[in-house]
Amino acid sequence: MSAPAVSVLMAAYNAERYLRPAVESILNQTFRDFEFLIIDDGSADGTAAILQEYAKADGRIRIMHHQNSGPAIARNQGLAIAGGRYVAIMDADDVAFPVRLERQVATFERSPGLGLLGGAMIFIDQAGREVGRGGHPQNSADLKAALVRGNCFAHPTVMFPRNVVAEVGVYRPCFLQSEDYDLCLRIAERYEVGNLAEPLVCYRLHPSQVSTTHVRQEAVSVLAAQCAARLRQAGAPDPLDGVAKITPELLQELGVAPETIGTESVHYCLALAKRMLKCGYLQAAEQALHEARGCLQEHQLGRKPRAEVYMGLSRICRKQGKYLQSARWAAAGGLGLFR
Repeated sequence: MSAPAVSVLMAAYNAERYLRPAVESILNQTFRDFEFLIIDDGSADGTAAILQEYAKADGRIRIMHHQNSGPAIARNQGLAIAGGRYVAIMDADDVAFPVRLERQVATFERSPGLGLLGGAMIFIDQAGREVGRGGHPQNSADLKAALVRGNCFAHPTVMFPRNVVAEVGVYRPCFLQSEDYDLCLRIAERYEVGNLAEPLVCYRLHPSQVSTTHVRQEAVSVLAAQCAARLRQAGAPDPLDGVAKITPELLQELGVAPETIGTESVHYCLALAKRMLKCGYLQAAEQALHEARGCLQEHQLGRKPRAEVYMGLSRICRKQGKYLQSARWAAAGGLGLFR
């Protein structure tokens, strides 16, 4: 049996609620020459049973099970057995458009030197209703310039040649919540990169994406990925090779100021709150903003981020009909009463 053109790689953890539309959106692709590698990352719900059902009906599906270890290790397990020329990443709560694989494979086939290709996405809520659209720069030069400031690839849309990760390395588990950004930076250092203008995936927003632990770790990991990239580009060894865990203390050893860590943490909390508000998840947005408020107090940050956080809390209270509390948050944000 010949190797498939594409290995679609999906990690799934307690994904039973949204798993069926995610799996079916891949099985219904117009491009048919693929294998579907699904890693059950230690799920405790009905995920495994649902996957077995689909695997019995479609021979392109291969399922692996292991103890919960996070998406980086799960995806690396899939990469280790992937046989396709290209690898496409998929998340277990999203929905791919039918032409996704077809469009990406065609772009790679006519683009020598391309090492990473993503696309735009449509944001949907828990019920699958569209709540917004998102996109990033498309050409390689603009993307490489933007990558130094933040991730401009929606990871559930990306595809890359399998030989690329053999050269630059796989996902690094120490970059919790930002292992995709670290990988994109390493690919962009050696290859051309791109994004398609058309949406490739419906990206689902839901309240369970809010985790105060995760959002702070994402901010720390993003700063670490940027620091490592700067050092590599300067010809220095990667300081994070072999590191088991990235911590704020490690960042400070690499020269990142505590204020920078705090500002980045607030930025990611605000971005998360904005995503939750797209869908009207007021409680989840409020939780993210209170986490941002904790970062403000820990790091004694300036007036502008403080105003953004408190005015955000004011807007949420107003939507909830808590007008007196809304006014108090607005005053705190406008006058800088809380530090």
